[in-house]
Amino acid sequence: TLFTIVLAGCGTAQYPSEEFLAENTKTGLSEDEVIRLIEKGSNIKSLGDRIDYYSEAFLGVPYSKSGLGEGSPDAYDSDPLYRFDELDCTIYVETVLALSRSNHFTDFKNHMNRIRYLNGEVSFVTRNHFPSGDWIPRNTQNG
Repeated sequence: TLFTIVLAGCGTAQYPSEEFLAENTKTGLSEDEVIRLIEKGSNIKSLGDRIDYYSEAFLGVPYSKSGLGEGSPDAYDSDPLYRFDELDCTIYVETVLALSRSNHFTDFKNHMNRIRYLNGEVSFVTRNHFPSGDWIPRNTQNG
């Protein structure tokens, strides 16, 4: 279920140790690499297999201590709207879920916005900030 995926992605919500990062870090993915992943992943029929496929692609990507924002320099939170160069547990879960439901990069952006924001409307005010109060109930309702 969605709740299980969230728990698996976030685990204990602690930063990985420096030793773990040194042994397991790779360069993050570029947008072009993600587009190629979607092209291949769109042929996978099972949602579970798609989740496995995209999860594996992000193994070793650096851990993010900053996160995502609304992507605009004028926005309250100007961190990028999407990122593949580094992930925290929330970015990982949201990105893998959005990719798993997508057949094209445009689909990914739409799914990501619907996962992260109320009705897909990108703004700090409509962002699903709190897992138990916003993210889980809204995404469960959205299917």
